[in-house]
Parts: sequence; C-alpha cells; structure tokens
Amino acid sequence: MYWSVVDVVALVSKVVSTQQMNQTDHEFVIDFPDDFPRIEADPDKLDQILTNLLNNASSILRKPEDHCKRPDTRRTWRQGCD
Repeated sequence: MYWSVVDVVALVSKVVSTQQMNQTDHEFVIDFPDDFPRIEADPDKLDQILTNLLNNASSILRKPEDHCKRPDTRRTWRQGCD
C-alpha cells in the first residue's frame, strides 16, 4: 500500500465522472463543503473502493424512477429525484 495525502473531493469527482460515462441511467450528484479536509490514505485503494460502491449501487438500483436515495448530509447522492 502507498499512503499519501488525498484530496477526497477530487478523487470522488474523478470516480463519479468515470462512472457517469458508463452509467447513463443514473445521475450522480457530488456536494462537499468547500473546506472538506484532505485525508491520509492509499489513493488507489480508495479509488477502487469508491468505484466498487458506485458499481454495486448502480447494479441494485436498476430503475432510477423507482429509487431515490438522499442521505441527510451535505454529501449527497441523488438518483432519479427532483
């Protein structure tokens, strides 16, 4: 493992952009506060974890109109919701 300081917002944006190209049935919304801290982590492992989470969620939520997941946090994932 290679640990370094990771800009989580940039990493999440990269992963979501990649997923959005492959998952046209879903909408991913990223909302982080401006002062969201950087963390110390393995960027490759974190990328893999985020990619797996989005892939798993997308495979479960096959019909966007049937699901609306909106956590009660500033970090929002919205799918098929107005």
